[in-house]
Amino acid sequence: MFTFLLASALVASAASAQTAPTGAREWHEHDTSGQCMYGHGYADSGRTEIVLIQNRLVPPGHLAWGLKNDNWSVKAGDVIGEPIMVRSGAFSMIGNALAMDHRLFVIVPTEEVRKFAASIPSEVVVSKGNQVLTRLSVSGFSAGWAGFTRCLANADAERARQRTQEQQANPDVPVDPFAPVPTQPGA
Repeated sequence: MFTFLLASALVASAASAQTAPTGAREWHEHDTSGQCMYGHGYADSGRTEIVLIQNRLVPPGHLAWGLKNDNWSVKAGDVIGEPIMVRSGAFSMIGNALAMDHRLFVIVPTEEVRKFAASIPSEVVVSKGNQVLTRLSVSGFSAGWAGFTRCLANADAERARQRTQEQQANPDVPVDPFAPVPTQPGA
C-alpha cells in the first residue's frame, strides 16, 4: 500500500511540474512548498518526460527519478521484475522501479545524481535487464543542475527547521524511539 501511495504522490508531483512545452530543449526546475522537481519533456511519439523529485515521501538523501512514456502499457501495481538501469558513458544508476500509469519511478541516492550531473552527460540509455527502454538526449541537464541543488538545500533547511520546532513542542517524544539507548561508561 505504501508503494502505491508513494507512486501516486510522485505522479501528482510530476503532473504539477508540467509547465515545459513538449519538445522543449531546456530543463526546468520547480520549487513548490518544500518539494523540488527538475524535468524535461521530449517531442517523440511517446511524449517522453524525465523528472527528478524530492519531497517528504522520498527518503532523505535520495531522489525519485521518474520516466514517463505514453506508449508504455505499464500501470499502477505492475511488478517490474528486473531493476531499471540509467547509464551514460561510465556512469550508471540502478534501482527497482515503482510503476504507475505509463510511468516508472526509481529511488536513487542524490549523490549518484550529483556525480551524473558532474559528468556532463549528453545521452542516457534506460534499460530493464538487457532490454533498452529508451535512449534520450540529456544535453543541458548539467547546466540547470545548480538551480535544482539550491532547491534541495532550501528544502533540507526547511525540514530541519520543522524537526527543531517539533522537538521543541514535544520534548518528551524522542526523534527515534527505536534507536539503541547508549550505555554509560561504568554502568
